[in-house]
Amino acid sequence: MSDIIYEKKDHVAWITINRADVHNSMDPAAEKEMADIWLDFRDDDTLWVAVLTGAGEKAFCTGGDLKAYLPARMAGEAKANYYPRAENFGGLPRTDVFKPIIAAINGYAIAGGLELVLCCDIRIAADTSRFGLAEVKWGIMPGAGGTIRLPHNLPYAVAMEMLLTGEPIDAQKALKFGLVNYLVPGQNLLEEASHMAAKLCRRGPVAMRAIKESVLRGMALQQGLDFEAFLFDSLKTTSDSQEGVQAFSERRKPIYKGK
Repeated sequence: MSDIIYEKKDHVAWITINRADVHNSMDPAAEKEMADIWLDFRDDDTLWVAVLTGAGEKAFCTGGDLKAYLPARMAGEAKANYYPRAENFGGLPRTDVFKPIIAAINGYAIAGGLELVLCCDIRIAADTSRFGLAEVKWGIMPGAGGTIRLPHNLPYAVAMEMLLTGEPIDAQKALKFGLVNYLVPGQNLLEEASHMAAKLCRRGPVAMRAIKESVLRGMALQQGLDFEAFLFDSLKTTSDSQEGVQAFSERRKPIYKGK
Protein backbone atom coordinates (compact mmCIF):
# COMPACT_ATOMS: atom_id res chain seq x y z
CA MET A 1 0.00 0.00 0.00
CA SER A 2 1.35 3.38 -1.01
CA ASP A 3 2.10 5.97 1.66
CA ILE A 4 0.90 8.68 -0.71
CA ILE A 5 -2.06 8.23 -3.04
CA TYR A 6 -1.67 10.21 -6.27
CA GLU A 7 -4.67 10.44 -8.59
CA LYS A 8 -5.13 12.50 -11.74
CA LYS A 9 -8.71 13.44 -12.60
CA ASP A 10 -9.25 15.79 -15.51
CA HIS A 11 -6.92 18.71 -14.77
CA VAL A 12 -6.77 18.08 -10.99
CA ALA A 13 -4.16 16.15 -9.02
CA TRP A 14 -5.51 14.56 -5.82
CA ILE A 15 -2.70 13.87 -3.34
CA THR A 16 -3.59 11.99 -0.14
CA ILE A 17 -1.20 11.23 2.72
CA ASN A 18 -2.17 7.61 3.37
CA ARG A 19 -0.75 6.87 6.83
CA ALA A 20 -3.85 7.21 8.98
CA ASP A 21 -2.57 4.62 11.46
CA VAL A 22 0.13 7.12 12.54
CA HIS A 23 -2.09 10.22 12.13
CA ASN A 24 -0.60 10.78 8.66
CA SER A 25 2.83 11.57 10.04
CA MET A 26 5.55 10.94 7.50
CA ASP A 27 8.79 8.99 7.56
CA PRO A 28 11.67 9.49 5.09
CA ALA A 29 10.22 7.02 2.56
CA ALA A 30 6.88 8.83 2.51
CA GLU A 31 8.63 12.18 2.19
CA LYS A 32 10.64 10.95 -0.79
CA GLU A 33 7.50 9.59 -2.43
CA MET A 34 5.68 12.88 -1.96
CA ALA A 35 8.65 14.89 -3.24
CA ASP A 36 8.59 12.89 -6.48
CA ILE A 37 4.83 13.47 -6.79
CA TRP A 38 5.18 17.25 -6.50
CA LEU A 39 7.79 17.23 -9.25
CA ASP A 40 5.46 15.20 -11.46
CA PHE A 41 2.57 17.58 -10.75
CA ARG A 42 4.78 20.58 -11.48
CA ASP A 43 5.97 19.19 -14.80
CA ASP A 44 2.71 17.66 -16.10
CA ASP A 45 1.11 20.31 -18.32
CA THR A 46 -2.24 18.49 -18.22
CA LEU A 47 -2.52 19.17 -14.47
CA TRP A 48 -3.59 22.67 -13.49
CA VAL A 49 -4.59 22.38 -9.82
CA ALA A 50 -3.73 20.08 -6.89
CA VAL A 51 -5.74 19.10 -3.82
CA LEU A 52 -3.73 17.90 -0.80
CA THR A 53 -5.44 16.02 2.04
CA GLY A 54 -4.93 13.21 4.55
CA ALA A 55 -6.55 9.81 4.85
CA GLY A 56 -9.20 9.28 7.51
CA GLU A 57 -11.02 11.84 9.62
CA LYS A 58 -8.64 12.60 12.47
CA ALA A 59 -5.56 14.11 10.89
CA PHE A 60 -4.45 15.99 7.82
CA CYS A 61 -0.82 15.44 8.83
CA THR A 62 0.92 15.52 12.21
CA GLY A 63 4.41 16.15 10.91
CA GLY A 64 7.40 13.86 10.87
CA ASP A 65 7.20 10.43 12.46
CA LEU A 66 9.84 11.18 15.10
CA LYS A 67 10.21 7.51 16.01
CA ALA A 68 11.50 6.89 12.49
CA TYR A 69 14.35 9.35 13.08
CA LEU A 70 15.19 8.31 16.64
CA PRO A 71 17.65 5.46 15.85
CA ALA A 72 19.89 7.75 13.80
CA ARG A 73 19.92 10.39 16.53
CA MET A 74 20.71 7.89 19.26
CA ALA A 75 23.49 6.40 17.10
CA GLY A 76 25.28 9.73 17.10
CA GLU A 77 24.23 10.79 13.63
CA ALA A 78 22.57 13.99 14.81
CA LYS A 79 24.37 16.13 12.22
CA ALA A 80 23.17 14.04 9.31
CA ASN A 81 20.47 15.25 6.96
CA TYR A 82 17.85 12.51 6.82
CA TYR A 83 16.79 13.58 3.36
CA PRO A 84 18.21 15.91 0.72
CA ARG A 85 17.17 19.51 1.28
CA ALA A 86 15.01 19.45 -1.86
CA GLU A 87 12.94 16.66 -0.29
CA ASN A 88 12.48 18.51 2.99
CA PHE A 89 9.14 17.38 4.36
CA GLY A 90 7.73 16.02 1.15
CA GLY A 91 9.50 18.43 -1.15
CA LEU A 92 6.74 21.03 -1.29
CA PRO A 93 8.30 23.58 1.12
CA ARG A 94 11.42 23.84 -1.06
CA THR A 95 10.07 23.14 -4.55
CA ASP A 96 8.93 25.89 -6.90
CA VAL A 97 5.37 24.75 -7.62
CA PHE A 98 3.58 27.72 -9.13
CA LYS A 99 0.33 25.92 -9.90
CA PRO A 100 -2.53 26.47 -7.40
CA ILE A 101 -2.69 24.03 -4.48
CA ILE A 102 -5.77 23.52 -2.33
CA ALA A 103 -5.45 22.09 1.18
CA ALA A 104 -8.42 19.99 2.33
CA ILE A 105 -7.65 19.85 6.04
CA ASN A 106 -9.44 16.95 7.68
CA GLY A 107 -8.25 17.21 11.28
CA TYR A 108 -4.94 17.87 13.01
CA ALA A 109 -2.39 19.86 11.00
CA ILE A 110 0.56 19.83 13.37
CA ALA A 111 4.28 20.54 12.94
CA GLY A 112 5.22 19.57 9.37
CA GLY A 113 1.52 19.15 8.66
CA LEU A 114 0.92 22.85 9.28
CA GLU A 115 4.01 23.65 7.24
CA LEU A 116 2.39 21.80 4.33
CA VAL A 117 -0.81 23.81 4.84
CA LEU A 118 1.25 27.01 4.72
CA CYS A 119 2.52 26.00 1.28
CA CYS A 120 -1.03 25.73 -0.04
CA ASP A 121 -2.81 28.66 -1.64
CA ILE A 122 -6.44 28.02 -0.70
CA ARG A 123 -7.25 26.22 2.56
CA ILE A 124 -10.54 24.53 3.32
CA ALA A 125 -10.76 22.93 6.76
CA ALA A 126 -13.10 20.67 8.65
CA ASP A 127 -14.60 22.65 11.52
CA THR A 128 -12.97 20.27 14.01
CA SER A 129 -9.43 20.84 12.71
CA ARG A 130 -6.56 22.08 14.85
CA PHE A 131 -3.34 23.79 13.82
CA GLY A 132 0.01 24.00 15.56
CA LEU A 133 3.79 23.93 15.39
CA ALA A 134 4.66 21.72 18.35
CA GLU A 135 8.38 21.26 17.68
CA VAL A 136 9.59 23.44 20.54
CA LYS A 137 7.99 21.06 23.04
CA TRP A 138 10.47 18.40 21.91
CA GLY A 139 13.59 20.56 21.83
CA ILE A 140 13.56 21.09 18.07
CA MET A 141 12.22 23.78 15.72
CA PRO A 142 10.20 23.93 12.52
CA GLY A 143 12.46 23.05 9.62
CA ALA A 144 10.18 23.17 6.59
CA GLY A 145 9.29 26.85 6.46
CA GLY A 146 7.20 27.24 9.61
CA THR A 147 9.19 30.10 11.14
CA ILE A 148 9.19 31.93 7.80
CA ARG A 149 5.68 31.37 6.49
CA LEU A 150 3.60 31.46 9.70
CA PRO A 151 4.36 35.15 10.47
CA HIS A 152 3.40 35.93 6.84
CA ASN A 153 0.01 34.30 7.47
CA LEU A 154 -0.89 35.44 10.98
CA PRO A 155 -0.46 38.52 13.16
CA TYR A 156 3.05 38.51 14.62
CA ALA A 157 1.99 37.98 18.23
CA VAL A 158 -0.31 35.08 17.33
CA ALA A 159 2.38 33.43 15.22
CA MET A 160 5.02 33.85 17.92
CA GLU A 161 2.76 32.41 20.63
CA MET A 162 2.20 29.34 18.48
CA LEU A 163 5.91 28.99 17.67
CA LEU A 164 7.23 29.58 21.20
CA THR A 165 4.65 27.57 23.17
CA GLY A 166 3.95 24.85 20.65
CA GLU A 167 0.26 25.07 21.55
CA PRO A 168 -2.31 24.62 18.77
CA ILE A 169 -5.23 26.81 17.78
CA ASP A 170 -8.67 25.55 16.84
CA ALA A 171 -10.40 25.88 13.49
CA GLN A 172 -12.48 28.90 14.54
CA LYS A 173 -9.39 30.86 15.57
CA ALA A 174 -7.63 29.80 12.37
CA LEU A 175 -10.52 31.21 10.37
CA LYS A 176 -10.64 34.41 12.43
CA PHE A 177 -6.99 35.18 11.74
CA GLY A 178 -7.11 34.17 8.07
CA LEU A 179 -5.05 30.99 8.27
CA VAL A 180 -7.84 29.17 6.40
CA ASN A 181 -10.39 30.36 3.85
CA TYR A 182 -13.41 28.27 4.84
CA LEU A 183 -14.66 25.92 7.54
CA VAL A 184 -17.06 23.14 6.60
CA PRO A 185 -18.45 20.01 8.28
CA GLY A 186 -15.99 17.17 7.86
CA GLN A 187 -18.33 15.14 5.67
CA ASN A 188 -18.47 18.01 3.16
CA LEU A 189 -14.72 18.67 3.00
CA LEU A 190 -13.74 16.86 -0.19
CA GLU A 191 -16.87 18.04 -1.97
CA GLU A 192 -16.00 21.65 -1.16
CA ALA A 193 -12.41 21.10 -2.26
CA SER A 194 -13.65 19.59 -5.52
CA HIS A 195 -15.88 22.59 -6.15
CA MET A 196 -12.97 24.97 -5.58
CA ALA A 197 -10.70 22.92 -7.85
CA ALA A 198 -13.35 23.02 -10.57
CA LYS A 199 -13.65 26.78 -10.21
CA LEU A 200 -9.90 27.22 -10.60
CA CYS A 201 -9.89 24.96 -13.65
CA ARG A 202 -12.22 27.44 -15.33
CA ARG A 203 -9.54 30.14 -14.97
CA GLY A 204 -6.54 30.60 -17.22
CA PRO A 205 -3.91 28.11 -16.07
CA VAL A 206 -0.95 30.07 -17.42
CA ALA A 207 -2.22 33.26 -15.81
CA MET A 208 -2.71 31.48 -12.45
CA ARG A 209 0.87 30.21 -12.54
CA ALA A 210 2.18 33.68 -13.34
CA ILE A 211 0.16 35.22 -10.49
CA LYS A 212 1.41 32.69 -7.95
CA GLU A 213 5.03 32.99 -9.08
CA SER A 214 4.83 36.79 -8.82
CA VAL A 215 3.41 36.59 -5.31
CA LEU A 216 5.94 34.05 -4.02
CA ARG A 217 8.99 35.70 -5.57
CA GLY A 218 7.82 39.03 -4.21
CA MET A 219 7.85 37.56 -0.69
CA ALA A 220 11.58 36.73 -1.03
CA LEU A 221 11.20 33.49 0.94
CA GLN A 222 14.38 31.75 -0.16
CA GLN A 223 16.86 33.53 2.11
CA GLY A 224 14.66 32.92 5.14
CA LEU A 225 14.16 29.26 4.27
CA ASP A 226 17.91 28.77 3.93
CA PHE A 227 18.60 30.36 7.32
CA GLU A 228 15.84 28.33 8.98
CA ALA A 229 17.39 25.17 7.50
CA PHE A 230 20.80 26.13 8.94
CA LEU A 231 19.34 26.60 12.42
CA PHE A 232 17.27 23.42 12.16
CA ASP A 233 20.37 21.40 11.31
CA SER A 234 22.42 23.02 14.08
CA LEU A 235 19.87 21.94 16.69
CA LYS A 236 20.44 18.29 15.78
CA THR A 237 23.77 18.43 17.63
CA THR A 238 22.28 19.54 20.95
CA SER A 239 21.58 17.21 23.86
CA ASP A 240 18.22 18.97 24.38
CA SER A 241 17.17 18.00 20.87
CA GLN A 242 18.05 14.36 21.40
CA GLU A 243 16.30 14.37 24.77
CA GLY A 244 13.16 15.91 23.29
CA VAL A 245 12.86 13.38 20.49
CA GLN A 246 13.54 10.48 22.86
CA ALA A 247 10.95 11.81 25.33
CA PHE A 248 8.40 12.01 22.54
CA SER A 249 9.11 8.41 21.60
CA GLU A 250 8.81 7.29 25.23
CA ARG A 251 5.65 9.33 25.84
CA ARG A 252 7.11 11.27 28.77
CA LYS A 253 7.93 14.88 29.57
CA PRO A 254 11.41 15.92 28.43
CA ILE A 255 14.01 17.10 30.90
CA TYR A 256 15.95 19.92 29.30
CA LYS A 257 19.36 21.20 30.41
CA GLY A 258 19.81 24.07 28.01
CA LYS A 259 22.66 22.37 26.16
